[in-house]
Amino acid sequence: AGSYSVVLNSAPTGEVRINLSSANAALATVSPAHLVFTTGDWDEPQLVVVSGVDDDLDNPGERRSTRIHHAVSGGGYDSVVADPVDVAVTDDETAGITVSVAAVSLRETGDGGTGEAHDYTVRLAAEPMGEVTVTVSSAEPGVATVEPQRLRFTPEDWFIPHVVTVTAVNDGAANPDGERRAAITHAIEGGGYEAAPRTVAVTVQDDDSAGVVISNPAVRVSGAPTGIGRDGVLRVFHRWTYTVTLTSKPTSEVTVQIDPGDKIDRVSVTLGHRIGSAGDIGNLTQGLTHEVVLQPDKWDDGATIQVTVIAPADHEGMATLKHKTISEDPSYSDREWETLPVAWGS
Repeated sequence: AGSYSVVLNSAPTGEVRINLSSANAALATVSPAHLVFTTGDWDEPQLVVVSGVDDDLDNPGERRSTRIHHAVSGGGYDSVVADPVDVAVTDDETAGITVSVAAVSLRETGDGGTGEAHDYTVRLAAEPMGEVTVTVSSAEPGVATVEPQRLRFTPEDWFIPHVVTVTAVNDGAANPDGERRAAITHAIEGGGYEAAPRTVAVTVQDDDSAGVVISNPAVRVSGAPTGIGRDGVLRVFHRWTYTVTLTSKPTSEVTVQIDPGDKIDRVSVTLGHRIGSAGDIGNLTQGLTHEVVLQPDKWDDGATIQVTVIAPADHEGMATLKHKTISEDPSYSDREWETLPVAWGS
């Protein structure tokens, strides 16, 4: 609000009335509605108060103008024309949206699919001149998703908050930094709004860790005679299987290398495998590093490894199988894992 004073320039012949009015009462109001001067107080200033009207709109130019008019009558002042007072109302609204959060932290949780969710609200900061649409989108839908993706505000309900739900996506992968990030953007269109988009930063905490799980981490095997070799020594056949499984989804194929160790005199160690739980064992290698390739789309199928040992009947020994992964995925790149001792003999 602002104020000014009014006083007569000379003594009137009787009562003088000045009616006050605003050229635009929706922009500014004036009080009192009229002033009365008499022959006894004509030279005493009287106060006029002008108040701006808050319209909730972000008005172009940030300032609106109107005038206060003064209609004078009585006391010999009927012919007097009083100058109007110019009024400027400075806008205090800025078109934009109000988002209840600036950042959200979520956990993947569970074995896959959707993770933790969080709600926040979006509302307009000022009354629009027409319908306003806010388009909500995730820059990384593989990290976090949003619903709904479209918000609608009108001049009648612009001040009512709309709820947006952001949900973490559980990718099943072990991410190198233990987290992934996404940005939720809010693009504004229509209703005289030209505000810059607002962004919510989303961090998704990883619940996966890279690893290789080996079933039965230690075993002693025994077998049956296979016959007498060329050297006249009775040999015994031993066979055992175990599984190798990844603990998280890789971003690229993972090669599991199984090293049977140093060669043992008069003993042969043969390795073979199959992917998953069905089918025959194949891809046999004898005395060499054996390789099993696991693909990202079937990472959790694992592989069944078959170990075959042929040794003299009176021979007691052990081979230590070493496991190493090679991959373009940093979590499985050039890493050594658990060893498996395989023992035979009496």
